[in-house]
Amino acid sequence: MVRSVVLGDQLIHTWYSSVYPDEDASDEKALEVEMLFACPYCLKYTLNGAQALAHMRICSLAQYPLGRKLYQQQAYSIYEIDGSEHKLFCQCLSLFVKLFLETKSVCYDVEGFLFYILVETIPPPPSKPHSPPTNRVVGYFSKEKTSWDQYNLACILIFPPFQKHGLGKLLIAFSYELSKMEEKVGSPEKPLSDLGHRGYMSYWTSVLAARILEHPTYSSLTPPENEDMASPPHRMSNSSRDASPSAEPNHPTNVLTVEMLSRETCIHPDDIVDALRTMNAISTQPSTGTTIISKAHIRSWVQRHKTSTEPIIKRHCMVSAVRQ
Repeated sequence: MVRSVVLGDQLIHTWYSSVYPDEDASDEKALEVEMLFACPYCLKYTLNGAQALAHMRICSLAQYPLGRKLYQQQAYSIYEIDGSEHKLFCQCLSLFVKLFLETKSVCYDVEGFLFYILVETIPPPPSKPHSPPTNRVVGYFSKEKTSWDQYNLACILIFPPFQKHGLGKLLIAFSYELSKMEEKVGSPEKPLSDLGHRGYMSYWTSVLAARILEHPTYSSLTPPENEDMASPPHRMSNSSRDASPSAEPNHPTNVLTVEMLSRETCIHPDDIVDALRTMNAISTQPSTGTTIISKAHIRSWVQRHKTSTEPIIKRHCMVSAVRQ
């Protein structure tokens, strides 16, 4: 087991065991050391701190990250990397994140995955104003090139030193932006870790709250007595996992269904229902058995949790189109 890892200038205590190979062992035994050194640009690893520093000075990925840049917002960029084109990088990345993801299982067979790395651009220090900026990897998510279950994300991690800055939510939002470009409803691979579930619930609730609160709840000719329990109701209905966002069900314009929410957000209907239940925003009318959404409960959730309903992905920050 690797007990701690030095990533550039960050000392990180590991959470789980990884499968870094022990090159000195005769069998396929995993490496067992107190400390490992990893390059913050290419994730290559060594047991020698001096070798790590020497490598970092000449690592080409510090200035030129691999893959295609798809998104850039201030100091953060997202690059798409094909596991079959850059196998070594993706293997090193997978071995590193295994130290912090208990459910991570694929570390070597990376050819069937696309990797989306989150890169932070660091300006040169004041003492070296003419030096080029560097680009360190601070997180990633992966997705299968072909997912029969319509998963739009396999694994996701923001490296521990960079967590709690909204970066996980940025990657989750970008995974759904890819789903919108592909015109597919998506969902993360289950089961989610506790950390992953919290991140996704934060994203789902903010996106759904924004969409529902902006939706007119009644016709101007027939205003209901209670705007928060709209009439006609926001009907809940089931949808299959391979639902397409291009479907056009025939509903009155003042009715908002789960299918409509799913089509607009590319969030899977099951995840939508889970998020609405988390917000305590759905209830059933005893007289009709119809399930409706309470705007009052959603507003209360937004205020209580200080939830932002502003778009996370900025359209003008998209750099290049996603591969089809």
